[in-house]
Amino acid sequence: MAVKKGDFIELEYSGLLEDGTEFDKSQKPMVICLGEQHMLSGLEKSLEGKEVGHSYEIKLSPEEGFGKRDSRLIRLIPLGKFIRENINP
Repeated sequence: MAVKKGDFIELEYSGLLEDGTEFDKSQKPMVICLGEQHMLSGLEKSLEGKEVGHSYEIKLSPEEGFGKRDSRLIRLIPLGKFIRENINP
């Protein structure tokens, strides 16, 4: 059965850079409603039409994963702010 927008699916994933470095991974299986923007939009679109019960390797460009680069959205944040908020940058 192929999945479509609005279907609830359970998945596990690993996000890898081109060099194989892992940058994200599901800690356990997660349930999402496909098309409700619970994941990267390019990933959700790539999952549409896939068959249930199979494993897939999906490659996304940075734009497909995170959108077109917009320099107006980039800010420098002082390291001290991370330290005060107990965030490990």
